[in-house]
Amino acid sequence: MCGRFAATTDPARLARYLHAVDETGTADHASNHARNYNVAPTARVATVVSESAARRLRLMVWGFEPPWADRGPNRGPNRVRSKPLINARAETLTTSPAFRSAAARRRCLVPMDGYYEWKPSADPMAGKRKTPYFFFRSDGEPLLVAGLWSDAGFTVVTTGAVGDFAEVHDR
Repeated sequence: MCGRFAATTDPARLARYLHAVDETGTADHASNHARNYNVAPTARVATVVSESAARRLRLMVWGFEPPWADRGPNRGPNRVRSKPLINARAETLTTSPAFRSAAARRRCLVPMDGYYEWKPSADPMAGKRKTPYFFFRSDGEPLLVAGLWSDAGFTVVTTGAVGDFAEVHDR
């Protein structure tokens, strides 16, 4: 997990559900909310952060940039261009240079309707074909997935899969 997910719940409803201040419609954020059944990395989606003792619902880009990432032409000669990180392993959050600081100070929740995983076919004749699976809550409420955020975006925290999930994917 997680390379694609669905985010269709209106931000105003999410803010009420999570008792959060809705900042998705402020001047700094786009107020157009489109249901997205196939959220991909670099998409802007609602996330929940805690700042000033309040929960805040904000639109953020899916893709965390580590502290050393080059975000533009004026960042200096020693900066390294880096691909945004979409997942972070829970077991290395506090030791990974990419996530250590955010794990201590910048945690978030990523509300989603569910997420997709693809299982490779067991049939050797099927080649590299995969079967998609969609994991969601049976009561219809949003999944609240752990994440970390930076000024540039967020990443989803993953753990090892257990039970039936492990039959589809290892994370």
